[in-house]
Amino acid sequence: MSTVFTKPVVINAPEKDVVFNGVDFTKDALITITAAKSVTIKNCRFYGLTPTKKAMGVTVNANDVKLVVEGCFFGLNSDKLYNFFEMYGKLADGSSISRNYFVWGCCSHNQVNIYNVMDDANINVNSNHIGSIRIGTKGAPKNIKINIKNNEYNLNDNTDPEWPGMICIQPYGSQTESFNGVTIDVDGTKTALVPEKIAYIYASGKDTRFNWQTNYPILYMNGKLVEEIDNLGDPVEGTKPGEEEEQPVAPTPDTNGETTEEPKTGESTVTE
Repeated sequence: MSTVFTKPVVINAPEKDVVFNGVDFTKDALITITAAKSVTIKNCRFYGLTPTKKAMGVTVNANDVKLVVEGCFFGLNSDKLYNFFEMYGKLADGSSISRNYFVWGCCSHNQVNIYNVMDDANINVNSNHIGSIRIGTKGAPKNIKINIKNNEYNLNDNTDPEWPGMICIQPYGSQTESFNGVTIDVDGTKTALVPEKIAYIYASGKDTRFNWQTNYPILYMNGKLVEEIDNLGDPVEGTKPGEEEEQPVAPTPDTNGETTEEPKTGESTVTE
């Protein structure tokens, strides 16, 4: 029989490796990570969580923490549970949310939110049954790679046809400076959605605007570089690569129909 947690779980274990294996999280058992070297959540179930106001399922506030979530089930919860994984702190290299099953309705918004990643880190979100991932890295991370491979996305679960995609790339308000150092590698998604609609960019309101030169992620879809990512937000600023700005054409002077050509001079030829 599984161990059942029904009260809030706060992990404050600096430099420690914390492991949950085969635990049920229900009622008030929302997880907050404030300090740890690593946190592993394996073979666990999350269901019947009942927050009475807006809340997150797993909140990561710790920096440089390796988070591994594998083989877990995320069932139905209160609609007050907004995002399931809300990761503000910097994720360390090797962090992974993989081989899990997310039921549509386990939260009312995004199932996985990645907001902060250590430079040079590789992050995996692979082999899940999943519906919504947001990537909104703060600052200007350098040389990070987020692998999103072999996931299953059931388009019929999505009740909002205006937002059909699985992956939203959106700045974290004005705290995002640049996506230029972010590579997102999407491959092998099992879905009825066409590949070019699986991921999209979105910026509006106070979000830092995407810019072709200074703020644009590197996206690979099934091994091919996506040169122009589907955009559901404000227009991308700057000049698209390969399209030079048109130079202004100098206006033609108005001569009022008169020629400005100088009269020719020289000898006349007389024919006798």
